[in-house]
Amino acid sequence: MPLLDDAGKVVQPLSDRGPDEILFSNASDGMRLLSNWRRATNWPRYGRGRRVHDLRHTAATMWIQNGVDIKTVQNWLGHASAKLTLDTYAHDMGTNADIASITLMNTALSPNGVRGVSAQKAGNDKVV
Repeated sequence: MPLLDDAGKVVQPLSDRGPDEILFSNASDGMRLLSNWRRATNWPRYGRGRRVHDLRHTAATMWIQNGVDIKTVQNWLGHASAKLTLDTYAHDMGTNADIASITLMNTALSPNGVRGVSAQKAGNDKVV
């Protein structure tokens, strides 16, 4: 799965591996078990109560929200179909009508000194 440039700058010093190799491999250059990965990365300290799977969900949601086409996201995630990818992640996006309405409200309220809210997902299927 490709990394953003900034993420690559963070993780590359942790490894002498090439960009197409497994970053956190086991002794035989295969994939680590999740429990071993958590231990090697000190996940309990840095994860702050989040599941490792939350990283995948966050990345997929951000890719879709930022215009990466659904077939590319499907491929990166290893999903069998684009429908599965959309069914799993599109609910986090809100609708264009929701976002337009929030933008209109923010525009109308901001001259009165009322701080507007941004049109972002709250994580509970509602745009805030």
